[in-house]
Amino acid sequence: MRIRSFLFLGVMAAGCSPMSQSVMDTNIGFNGSFEDASNGLPVNWIVYTPQTVPEGKFKVSLDSNVAADGSQSILFEVDECSDKGGRLSPGLSTEIKAEPNQPYKFSFLLKNEGTTVEVRAGGISNTFGEVRPVLLASQKMSEWRQFEFEINPGSFEKLRFEFSVLAPGNLWIDNVKCEKIKPVSGE
Repeated sequence: MRIRSFLFLGVMAAGCSPMSQSVMDTNIGFNGSFEDASNGLPVNWIVYTPQTVPEGKFKVSLDSNVAADGSQSILFEVDECSDKGGRLSPGLSTEIKAEPNQPYKFSFLLKNEGTTVEVRAGGISNTFGEVRPVLLASQKMSEWRQFEFEINPGSFEKLRFEFSVLAPGNLWIDNVKCEKIKPVSGE
């Protein structure tokens, strides 16, 4: 049995907007190539959409015309946005279970037409985290470009990955992966 839930995450006080949108399905898993979607959103990702970002004029969509892995990528078409990042800018994030003090390889593909993109990663708990910038890029990438980083969650049991668009343009993201780094034999 599939369990799908559509969430508006964040505080919903009178007159306040939700901070993000997401569709969760525990049967799907990581969904790093954005192949599974519901209600126009990639499943198991937290998305900062035009409905949740207070400043900006942009569109988030799944692009079946431009994909590096599988049949689609996620596309941010941004006319105006905040340069603050996180929930204040167009973008998306995800959290996955991790083994404390175990290094992981975090990799993804980007295409960029005019944006500035910030990528942050690190270990978190339900109330605290140590997430740091791993990439700030504004160069044009007309072809898919792969990025790889080693991330260690430290004492935390979850990893968080966050992509934020900080300047207008078009940004495609695809083939996001997180793999446990195996120890070198003899260690």
